[in-house]
Amino acid sequence: ALPADPHRELPNSQSLHSMTPMLTPEAGSAVHDRAVMNGVLWQGSLRWLAQALPWSATIVIARKLSPEDYGVVGSATVLVGLLMLVTEGGLGRSLVVQRERDDVVIRQAHGASIALGLALAVVMLLAAYPLSRFYGEPRVAPMIAVLPLVLVFSGLNAIPIALMQ
Repeated sequence: ALPADPHRELPNSQSLHSMTPMLTPEAGSAVHDRAVMNGVLWQGSLRWLAQALPWSATIVIARKLSPEDYGVVGSATVLVGLLMLVTEGGLGRSLVVQRERDDVVIRQAHGASIALGLALAVVMLLAAYPLSRFYGEPRVAPMIAVLPLVLVFSGLNAIPIALMQ
């Protein structure tokens, strides 16, 4: 039983936390096993969907575009693919690893992720014309000029997505 005076110490050095029952299921229990299986199924389904949607879109785009136009799109997306790897900058993964997350650190990481996405978008915009000359295809430049939006959105959602993991 709890003491009548909330400012008085609990007997036998007990804390309120130790008197509160754990709400999480114990490892090995049926509830825990079901929760783990449910999590595995959700993660597997989401990963499958994350792979299936881009492949489906690629197949549809490949069928709609001529081989030359598909090559232009492919040339433009090479840089986006490389910069997408850098956009998060490992900030989201570092937050996932931390046990206790401070709101200030989360806000700083989110700001840094947005700034990195914007900076890489500017780099990509500046690289549009030189890359179109490199590929020998002037139609690549407008494509590369539009694709930096992907980097901006990636910077915006990198930390929120990481926090959901």
